[in-house]
Amino acid sequence: MPKLLSLTKVTRLLGVKRSVLQKKIQSGELCTCEGMITVTELLRVYPETKIEDTAILERMERIKDQAFKNRRKREEMVLPTIDILENNLKVLSKELISVQSELERSSQLFKTLMQKFSEAENINDANLRSHIVALHDWLKTEMQRAPKNL
Repeated sequence: MPKLLSLTKVTRLLGVKRSVLQKKIQSGELCTCEGMITVTELLRVYPETKIEDTAILERMERIKDQAFKNRRKREEMVLPTIDILENNLKVLSKELISVQSELERSSQLFKTLMQKFSEAENINDANLRSHIVALHDWLKTEMQRAPKNL
């Protein structure tokens, strides 16, 4: 498989501007493969090129890549301060208390609703409609009393 070089590496290796290479590519004088140039193609167009220099460029690229990876790892390892953690804990604790309170309220509401439905089973047909209307009104009132924060 032919060795591929990026345009950036080729410009550094040759000491020419990227625009010069792009003009040669556009004119068809220099062929690329998905934006990369093969070493054989580079030597065809620029026979005076010393390929040994690419080893230094490749080593520089590896060093830069490794430095970037190491920096990202260090940044990911940095923990938030105690103040930030404490603040996050307070916010989450308040949210937990609010959610638990709403859950308890909803649970109580459903228990009461189930009890009222059980009572409705014993009502005769004549009073059933008025009982259902009263049940509906009670449920609307209870739902309006619910906190608006959730």
